[in-house]
Amino acid sequence: MKKILILLALFLSFATAIYASFPVVNENINEVTTVINEASSNTAPASSDIDWGLLIACWVVGFLGVHHFMMGNTGKGVLYLFTFGLCGIGVLIDFINIVSGNMYR
Repeated sequence: MKKILILLALFLSFATAIYASFPVVNENINEVTTVINEASSNTAPASSDIDWGLLIACWVVGFLGVHHFMMGNTGKGVLYLFTFGLCGIGVLIDFINIVSGNMYR
């Protein structure tokens, strides 16, 4: 049984690598660049101020996703709650984003 599971895991890992390795050609490249230009023009500049409440919540209980609940991202908050802040890596990335001013309420 172990051999079957190992072979299945190897097959699935190679199958996904093979599936994702072929190039995708898009015939509507002008539409894609238009959407990218519109999205980049609508973004707000990052604030240089630090949201101290969000920073403290991320530092103290970031592994529970409280800072995402504070921002209104309930989906990410639940994800952080069940994965303990994506094993701490997500909390570290969020902490850096909050300190740099890229994440705020």
